[in-house]
Amino acid sequence: MLKTRIPSENWQLVTSLPRLVSLVLNPDELADLALNGIRLNNVKSVSLVVEEQSSADLRDAVTVFPEMTGLNVYFAEELDLAPLSAHSSLRRVNTFRARLLNADKLPATMLLVTQQ
Repeated sequence: MLKTRIPSENWQLVTSLPRLVSLVLNPDELADLALNGIRLNNVKSVSLVVEEQSSADLRDAVTVFPEMTGLNVYFAEELDLAPLSAHSSLRRVNTFRARLLNADKLPATMLLVTQQ
């Protein structure tokens, strides 16, 4: 996670990093990626740190990271997991201190690990 926000025009540069397989970001950064049409196909592991917001829109994670296999979400108060059900590569979701909505929508092939 960055201390300063990446300007929208610079997010495109991130797509040219072929060895980038893991990324830590916050919901605003995720929304910027989605808004700018960025797809990070090489990223397999994503950690989303929800600092000042109570939730995160996971629809953007599905769009931006089409090949992710693992998602960690930290410090969200509430998470709607329904958007993740459409993700074909995702195998594991770890949540930390979150109230979960629609966990029953996740496919049996996806492991959900919750930690309070």
